[in-house]
Amino acid sequence: MNNPSNGEEQVRFCQSCGHPNLYVANVHDCEKCKYDLHSAPIEILPKANSPAPPQNEPAREKSLGNAEDDASPDVPAREQKTVLSVADAPAKAPEDFSKTRAEPRKSLLFISAATKKTFRSQSRDILGREGTRNNEVFADIDTVSRKHAQIFFNEVNWEIEDLGSSNGTFINDAELSLNRRYPLQAGDVVKLSSQCTLKVLEE
Repeated sequence: MNNPSNGEEQVRFCQSCGHPNLYVANVHDCEKCKYDLHSAPIEILPKANSPAPPQNEPAREKSLGNAEDDASPDVPAREQKTVLSVADAPAKAPEDFSKTRAEPRKSLLFISAATKKTFRSQSRDILGREGTRNNEVFADIDTVSRKHAQIFFNEVNWEIEDLGSSNGTFINDAELSLNRRYPLQAGDVVKLSSQCTLKVLEE
């Protein structure tokens, strides 16, 4: 990762609300909505209130003689040449990634690795032996808690949250912290304990 130069700063755009967060080591929550920023890329942008560097003075053409010798009513005065500096170029506005992000559909399709059963989850569902729907997928798996994890759509992205399960919730083999939301998308592998593996097929 390149280090920012003078007049630049490191920024991470929140993948949930689009808020630009100044990069601080060991701080991984959006300062606006507390969304997890671990997967947000670090970008180097111009500082919002950075003073423009001083402009160069216009370069003057060297005279071969004294100024008085060049002054003549019959000879027009030499035109001064202006050298444009980098500061004269228009500043490029930071790109608004929140407007270019495609909005996913408000349902997710899962497939069970063990039974090959598929089920579609709506905008907010609790997964588990006593969840809000699709209980037959988890009914015979004792290592899955009654209310194991929750998935929901936050108007921008899908997210998943462990609800204090006995054997943990994992995304792509990374265990989730308790009661903390994590982004979820097509292609992710979700484990509700070691005996229940689900794959997100599509959004």
